[in-house]
Amino acid sequence: MKGRRILIAALLLLVLAVVITLSGMGRHHQDMMDKAETVPMPADTTAASNAQTAEVDAAESAFRRTCATCHTLPDPRRHTAREWPAIIVRMERHMTSRGIPPPPDEVLEEITAYLQRNARS
Repeated sequence: MKGRRILIAALLLLVLAVVITLSGMGRHHQDMMDKAETVPMPADTTAASNAQTAEVDAAESAFRRTCATCHTLPDPRRHTAREWPAIIVRMERHMTSRGIPPPPDEVLEEITAYLQRNARS
């Protein structure tokens, strides 16, 4: 009888942990941004990269702002340049299915280009 009570208590704690974890999934965009892990971006070693253009900064900013809406930022080196476009399309569909308006096509193109520039070889 005592062992059964312990088992029931353990199961209740497990269920409670799952409920607490899942309850955070629907939070507002800003909450997700606040909790997003900072992923170090790959460093360029060329002399030209020392003078980053506003376009590159804008693309990285769009990447950080958009992707952190739903999840922590992926390392761009996680995928190859060839893989990133399909992943962006999949993430756009995911945003739409969750009722989150995806960014305009121009922004998605900037994000894709940024990820491809910094992708794994």
